[in-house]
Amino acid sequence: MRLRNIPGADAAITESVYCIKSPETHKGHWQEIFPSQQPLHIEIGMGKGRFMMDLAAAHPDINYLGIERYSSVLLRALQKMEENPLPNLFFICMDAADVAEVFDHGEVDRIYFFNPFSLELLKRVVDRILDSYYANLREMQLFFYYPTDEYISYMMTVDELMFVDEIDCKDLFPGNDPREKIVIFELKK
Repeated sequence: MRLRNIPGADAAITESVYCIKSPETHKGHWQEIFPSQQPLHIEIGMGKGRFMMDLAAAHPDINYLGIERYSSVLLRALQKMEENPLPNLFFICMDAADVAEVFDHGEVDRIYFFNPFSLELLKRVVDRILDSYYANLREMQLFFYYPTDEYISYMMTVDELMFVDEIDCKDLFPGNDPREKIVIFELKK
């Protein structure tokens, strides 16, 4: 996917009340930015934020953080939030590889991967998730939308991960694409 540089995107992100600046300063204290202390779910590679916004609206009893690397994409999510603000949702503009620098062990209850990125980056992110898991054993679910065969093959080789379910989503879009699915893996206590 080719991304366009949108003039003013970086400034809009810096000025937005919906985007967390210096997220590493919140490590271990994420609940403090939300009006209520409740489970925390994150999406890595959230794109324009549709999924996160739909979840946050449907589940006000859960706090959400959407992570997106590209400011030009995140800008679209910020514009949507300005139209329909949600108190249980914030965004972070950062590289997914740095996720361990931002979240403390045990802070995140669920992770969504709904924007495919390279297998190399996925391996780095999973390694950091496993480091966190071993530092604070807990159940955790990982959701992968539109996974490649490489993703699934890799996930099946990670001993700590257990395949839980596959949700067929081919009926949602035309073309009968076999990758239109969500696969769920779980880390057990």
